[in-house]
Amino acid sequence: MRDAERGSVASRPASAEREGFLVLGLAAFFFSLFSLAGKAVSADISSSQMILVRSLFMVPVLALWAKRKGHPLIGKRKFFLFLRGLLGTASLFAFFYALKRLPLADTVLIFQVHPLIVAALAPLFLKEPNRPLHWLFLGISVVGVVLVVGPTGEGTWDGRLSAFICCILASFTYILVRFLRRTEATLTIALTFPAVSLLVFGPAFALALPGFEWVAPSTVDWLYLIAMSAAAALGQVLMTLGLGKVPAARGTGLSNLQVAFALLYGILFFGELPGWVTLAGAVLIVLSCGRVTKIAFQP
Repeated sequence: MRDAERGSVASRPASAEREGFLVLGLAAFFFSLFSLAGKAVSADISSSQMILVRSLFMVPVLALWAKRKGHPLIGKRKFFLFLRGLLGTASLFAFFYALKRLPLADTVLIFQVHPLIVAALAPLFLKEPNRPLHWLFLGISVVGVVLVVGPTGEGTWDGRLSAFICCILASFTYILVRFLRRTEATLTIALTFPAVSLLVFGPAFALALPGFEWVAPSTVDWLYLIAMSAAAALGQVLMTLGLGKVPAARGTGLSNLQVAFALLYGILFFGELPGWVTLAGAVLIVLSCGRVTKIAFQP
């Protein structure tokens, strides 16, 4: 009887991790929709305005959601929650800045290196060691990203620097989310990101500071902006929920699935038929993410 009870208790963490990997896979799906909608927004809409609209949508939605779930709007670790929001805001701004100065493929490639950085940081900040096999399959996943996106090497030096800064800031953000999930509610953490973004960009647009002029979106742009914001809200909540169940390095390894989803969108919506090299890259990404998930449950 005791053996059965011990087995039941031991199975709970494994079950939670399996659920966490599923949730993180869904988060990657919604983040890919976020990128797809953001790419469709008119070039006249600045990166700052896109972040502002996203925040104006997400703050009331997540606040009402948190209230219904009984999650506090302001958590216990106020400094770290604010830092998570600040790092996320800076990372998102750097990503949009890089997109305007680099080809999409190069920006995506630099950003998608972040699972390797998280794997390096997790043992130091979270005491979560990684197995050699984990490093191997993360590396294979990055190779898959290279094959899919086909970096051009074009663009400006400040664009590359911005993409690299985005990658570093995103890595620390994932570490912080995993750390905060030990004490804070999911929706509390998710709400902090757009709330801080609103505090940063709201006054700048209200005062019409240089570079923060409001451009009236068209009806089509509003549809894309709302879709982008809704996908971002769901992605943030799912990512935060998933990182409460899965170690940071293993969880962020699944983010490269966004590249595979983007390839699928290219086929479905833009008639972009991939070559064999691109397909091989997508297969490497999917298989390596599956393998990273599988080794999490091996003794």
